[in-house]
Amino acid sequence: MVFSLLLAYNFIIAQKDYLPGTIVKLNGEILTGGIDYQNWKKNPSFILFKSNNGQESKYTYQDMASFEVLRPDKKLERYRRAIVQLNVSPTALDKLDDNPYPILKTDTLLLMVLVDSEIDLLYYNGGSKGSHFFYATTDGKVEELITKEFITKGSRQINVNDQYRIQIYNLTPDCDEKDKPQILKLKYEKKQLMAAFMSINKCLSHDPDYLFENENSINNFYAYVGADYNFVKMNSNKEYWNKTDFDNTFSPTFGLGFQWMIPRTQKKLSIAYEIYYTQIKAKGQYIKDFLNLGKDHYITQIEAAYLRLNTSVQWRFIPRKTWVFLRFGVSIGYALYTSQSSTLETHYFDGHVGRYGKDTPFANIQKVNEGLLLGLCTKVMNEHLTMEVRLSNTYDISNDLAIRMNTKSLAVLAGFNF
Repeated sequence: MVFSLLLAYNFIIAQKDYLPGTIVKLNGEILTGGIDYQNWKKNPSFILFKSNNGQESKYTYQDMASFEVLRPDKKLERYRRAIVQLNVSPTALDKLDDNPYPILKTDTLLLMVLVDSEIDLLYYNGGSKGSHFFYATTDGKVEELITKEFITKGSRQINVNDQYRIQIYNLTPDCDEKDKPQILKLKYEKKQLMAAFMSINKCLSHDPDYLFENENSINNFYAYVGADYNFVKMNSNKEYWNKTDFDNTFSPTFGLGFQWMIPRTQKKLSIAYEIYYTQIKAKGQYIKDFLNLGKDHYITQIEAAYLRLNTSVQWRFIPRKTWVFLRFGVSIGYALYTSQSSTLETHYFDGHVGRYGKDTPFANIQKVNEGLLLGLCTKVMNEHLTMEVRLSNTYDISNDLAIRMNTKSLAVLAGFNF
């Protein structure tokens, strides 16, 4: 199951999603079009680009000076090519040595821009190579902010060479003298380093031209109305309930929902929470021979209204210029009211009909209904208006576990995203 989910997740994030972007080539040429935004957890070594005339091309760090893309949350994400001395010192505990100085290797990378100003802060996540921060100055110098773990010779005590604090301290101008002591406490993390570089540039009277912002989750509320087509089936230890054929009925339904787009999944993966009203009205009968005198008609009527709490995972995919999402989740319903009864009528061959009172098999029914739901939704005209076909399979369970009501519903829903 876990393996299947991982495969599904990797499939989702591997889909192409061209978003507005710009490339600056090494020769200075500027290209505008679409960049396949893959929610990079580690810095990309190449990107796919689609020109305005629809032509697809691949660009690597050997072709580009920089690129930027407008993410789904309408914030820019910017990368810059740089030739750097990369700290490749081992970080695994069993690989640490007693050398406090870093092992540096020349490499060409696409660095994420965190602060673009007089003195820039850049970032590189190389997966197994770890996370690295760099600073860049207007004269073209790019240097890594160094941190290195090492062990004390002759023991297993771990020490850290936090050289990056001294580097930032030396970058800090005299006008920021009051903040210099705080620099020696800086952690090697994005938030604190960005704050330090913003302070340095402010002191230099240079407001940032660009600041990286974490991708925001994209949330929205929605409402829908529609109709359920219900298929009811009884499961019990009594033959006449098991064999009752209930009429399939329509009933109105409506609800409100909240959709949370999971960050860094290209707006494709989301979780939805819903409050959903539905009702069931079903009548059916089971007919069997009564000796040689006539037929017994067991007539059962069921009415119930539920307020459901639905939780579902939604996967959005993009065929051509439209979009569709698949929904899978669980539903727990709480009964607002229930009414159930069974009546035995004996229809004699002489035309006489005898009624023998009512049975109430669900008198002890629990006020909870639970099950699974599966939906397929598409937009209509624009992303605000949607149509969904939804299947659900739910059970009412009485205190008497020998009595269960199974309801399969096919819903057609019209929705509006706020």
